[in-house]
Amino acid sequence: MNLKKALDKEAKRRGETKSVIVREALEKYLKST
Repeated sequence: MNLKKALDKEAKRRGETKSVIVREALEKYLKST
């Protein structure tokens, strides 16, 4: 499963836009480094 498909699925599941989810994921990643 590629990242884009995973993001589409997650966006649908949460009823949010992909950009919101991407931003959240980036923030989590940056905090963990």
